[in-house]
Amino acid sequence: MRLGEKEEVTCEAATTALRKAVRLNRAIQASDGHWAAENAGPMFFTPPLIIILHISGAINTILTAEHKMELLRYIYLHQNDDGGWGFYIGGHSIMFGSVLSYIALRLLGEGLDDGEDGAMTKARKWILDNGDQTKAWRKGVQQVKRYGLSGEAMTSAKNEASASRSNSIHVQNAAKMWRYCRETYMPMSYLYGRKYHGPITDLVKSLRQEIHTKPYEEIDWNKARHDCCKSLQMMCWWAENPDGDEFKHHLARVPDYLWLAEDGMKMQSFGSQIWDTTLATQAIIASNMPDEYGDSLRKAHFYIKESQIKENPTGDFTSMYRHFTKGGWTFSDRDHGWAVSDCTAESLKCLLILSQMPLEIVGEKANIERLYDAVNVLLYLQVQHTYHI
Repeated sequence: MRLGEKEEVTCEAATTALRKAVRLNRAIQASDGHWAAENAGPMFFTPPLIIILHISGAINTILTAEHKMELLRYIYLHQNDDGGWGFYIGGHSIMFGSVLSYIALRLLGEGLDDGEDGAMTKARKWILDNGDQTKAWRKGVQQVKRYGLSGEAMTSAKNEASASRSNSIHVQNAAKMWRYCRETYMPMSYLYGRKYHGPITDLVKSLRQEIHTKPYEEIDWNKARHDCCKSLQMMCWWAENPDGDEFKHHLARVPDYLWLAEDGMKMQSFGSQIWDTTLATQAIIASNMPDEYGDSLRKAHFYIKESQIKENPTGDFTSMYRHFTKGGWTFSDRDHGWAVSDCTAESLKCLLILSQMPLEIVGEKANIERLYDAVNVLLYLQVQHTYHI
């Protein structure tokens, strides 16, 4: 409902707008009770997926022609006018985003001169005019190295070995890394230790010439690695055993990460299902419009209850620098496995509020033991001697 600048905001008008908002949220709720949303934006998510699918030979199994068409559309759409790509959508061109995006386009079948208005030619020109792929950020160098596009000496052994240093003597030990960095640097270290790279195909040989300013064989990789100062767990499992169940399990979950929107298809990070669902649930309840609830709260209640982590990580998880997780909620879904304090708090809040509402509207209450488990997680995550979590 729209009001003109000079129109009075009446109770009736506000109520009508609120009612429409509740109805819209009900309409876009998924059948299992969550609210879906895109969780993407960085330009370094999609290319590594394409690289590992290409190396493993699974690209045509996982990606149909329609998948590839939408992936191409997404990458081209976010190419900057100067020919490069940014760290994220709309960001200024940098070597990291540009090299990975260019390689992804070539692996998806684009030729040297393809793309509207010479897009591939412009991309290649930007890369070469700005120093070539050896100037890419460390994570980008790791990706192109595993595809066979840079020398092994490109990475400093000191940096990659730091992940295995003793907890007591090195700040970059896995126990002290931010979890998202750990998810990147541990696979990078493994692949470095294996000295792994994919098959050297004709396309790899061509790319070696396309993204470097001098012949590949003449590059001093020991020197070049300092220009950038300098990941994929999926690639680790492929390097370990191409026919192993672990890699096959990764392949099975690839579709979960692909998101199609108006700008094409991209690989996104893990979702934001719990975060969005708990906030949407609280907003609908706050509307105080029982006649508009329908079955939305019942479905949301079911999803929140089912998304709680029911068990701790397997094995001796403390020795692997993992916290206990039983009773918590993640940012996305239960399979994600990382308990998050605010998502746990919002989920617990929803369950407490819903437990006070009629069963015919919200369904069965959560098991009381599950609520205790959630409180236990929150108390554990609270920083000692402060009120912060």
